[in-house]
Amino acid sequence: MICIFSVAGIAQEKDNDEIEALKIAYITDALNLSTSEAQEFWPVYNEYNKKWEKYRSQLSCNVDDRMDELNKMTDAEAEKLLREYMGHRQKENQWRKDYVKDLKKVISAKRIMMLKKAEYEFHKKLLKEYRSGKKDG
Repeated sequence: MICIFSVAGIAQEKDNDEIEALKIAYITDALNLSTSEAQEFWPVYNEYNKKWEKYRSQLSCNVDDRMDELNKMTDAEAEKLLREYMGHRQKENQWRKDYVKDLKKVISAKRIMMLKKAEYEFHKKLLKEYRSGKKDG
């Protein structure tokens, strides 16, 4: 049983590595990054994504997991949860501002917007391929 989960984990990790490589190529192409620009861009981008994943998991644990309990909450408990949620949103907004500020040191505002578009298009393409694969398999 452990071997099955290990193999499944390795296969998923390989898929994640492959997807990450495709994403890097897609974004590099979409932004038309030169080698020197890529050397400056990717560390900022990767740091942001690591922080974002950590932040999202914290938000999920702190707020989203308690959404199922809303019907059982008092107004005071719901008010506390709402304040916590809004605090997370304020942190998220500040965090995005800091990220854009750091990106502007490396790429232009236009390219930052192109990055957002490329990320959106990549995820859309990935989801489409995932869905078509589910239909075939």
